[in-house]
Amino acid sequence: MPSGNSDGLEQDQQTEIPVVWVFVGVAAGIFAVVLFAELSYVRVVLPLFENPPPINVAPASPDSNAEPIEFSTSDGLVLRGSLLRSSSVVSKGLIVFCHEFSSNHWSATHYCEGLLDQGFDILAFDFRNHGESDRMPNYEPLHWITEYEVEDVEASLQYIRNRPDLCHQPIGLFGISRGGNAAIVAAARNEDINEVACEGAFSTDIMLDVYARRWMSIYVHPWISPFVPKWHVRVTLAGARWVSQFRRGCRYVKMESYLPQLSEKSVLLISGERDSYVLPEVTRHINGKIGSDSQRIWTVPHAKHSLARPACMKEYDRRLACFFLQESPTESNSEVAETITASSMEPTS
Repeated sequence: MPSGNSDGLEQDQQTEIPVVWVFVGVAAGIFAVVLFAELSYVRVVLPLFENPPPINVAPASPDSNAEPIEFSTSDGLVLRGSLLRSSSVVSKGLIVFCHEFSSNHWSATHYCEGLLDQGFDILAFDFRNHGESDRMPNYEPLHWITEYEVEDVEASLQYIRNRPDLCHQPIGLFGISRGGNAAIVAAARNEDINEVACEGAFSTDIMLDVYARRWMSIYVHPWISPFVPKWHVRVTLAGARWVSQFRRGCRYVKMESYLPQLSEKSVLLISGERDSYVLPEVTRHINGKIGSDSQRIWTVPHAKHSLARPACMKEYDRRLACFFLQESPTESNSEVAETITASSMEPTS
């Protein structure tokens, strides 16, 4: 009798083993199909991710009165730029200007004209692989922010701290588009930076979320795209980002993780109402990650990407000066009104 029971048990175990392996095989097959599909989608999305958009770059001319400067980064590159002094006897502060992608530091003469008129000094530099700064071998910059651009901003701050005639001034950061992204992250990482203003700044992840549906409409039937799960979209975008990092030898910055650190600092987010690249909703998302203070955002009527100042020059200069002076832009300030860009353009459509 016991012998019969043991024989039956052995037979049950033998029949269970193939069932387990069938289950494992099916699971492995499903995983392989999903992985193949994800890799296929990553290959499709990668060119879209790495293709820089057509960005308007404001024309700018060198200033012969500017003081040439240069400083080194922690990885040995030499960055070059200029120190533009205001005509005021006593400077009201030093603003580090971070230019937009594919531009150079001379764009500071356009964006910072009102700040110079109001008594601020401007330190502007060329990011690596831009303008007069050193080229980093095997690195091709994109419109997405990497650790290299943040390192460049932090190198400029270290230069200021080591220069006796500059280190005692209050320091603010001002950046345009990708330069604004680098300014935001640098402000979050450096406790002595309490003011950061930017125009057209964007977070990589937020931008990807906004544009994911646009990209899907190119390759997925409109009837199917609403049913594609969000996790699938995010995994595909994350895969494209990681592959791009590997190919380009860089590390893209996850700006979202730094935004909450700005909640106690002064932040000005300038957005163009007609910006078709960094949509106003992207600016609102960034502000939401920092906190709920809606006063951080100024949406400029009729303005396109990085072109808010030509659209509303007097108000642009006034608000920027009031921000770094830590004055409310809604309050009357005769000194600012009289000093800033008396010949500025009126708002245009």
